[in-house]
Amino acid sequence: SVISLKKIASNPIVIALFVGLLLFFLPVTVPAEINTVISTLASMNGPLAMIVLGTYLAQIKFIELFKNLDNTRCFFSPGRVNIIGEHIDYNGGLVLPCAIDRGTYFVIRLNNTNMVNVYSMQFEDLGVVSFDVYDETHTKAYTDFVKGIIKIFDLHSGFDMVCCGTIPHSSGLSSSASFCTGLGFALSTLANNPISGTKLALM
Repeated sequence: SVISLKKIASNPIVIALFVGLLLFFLPVTVPAEINTVISTLASMNGPLAMIVLGTYLAQIKFIELFKNLDNTRCFFSPGRVNIIGEHIDYNGGLVLPCAIDRGTYFVIRLNNTNMVNVYSMQFEDLGVVSFDVYDETHTKAYTDFVKGIIKIFDLHSGFDMVCCGTIPHSSGLSSSASFCTGLGFALSTLANNPISGTKLALM
């Protein structure tokens, strides 16, 4: 497959590495306010810093597409690996999974219409995809996951969403599970009908 330089350049890890190298090697005078933020991020552990940066990038894209961040909520859903039990988890077998530092970031808000407007930073060529909240048409795109979650949670309100992720597709790190559980938790929270983690996992 063709490597997309645009996707590589927009990866939170690559951006953080690039900025860090610039600040380290160049005699740049950093304003005190920015230096405080950088110092705070630097004192965090790696995964937490990645979550902050990934959420920030998604928020920037949300503002670009949907004008502002009013009434938005941010969510993060990690990927996972199975230490034991690969492919027997959905057959009732014993498993020992653990979360990893890569995952999916969501910035989302209800829009008080019947329209769902979603944008994935991993599928930028699709642009903003819009459809009716009751639309169940299969398109063989990531939006089919969105429609499935909407149906499972019986959602009747449209929403605007930007998502981005750091899990390589088809890598065995559960990018689709991260996306679906994260979106399910986000939508149930926005609908004031929060779901427990156990129930969400069993769905």
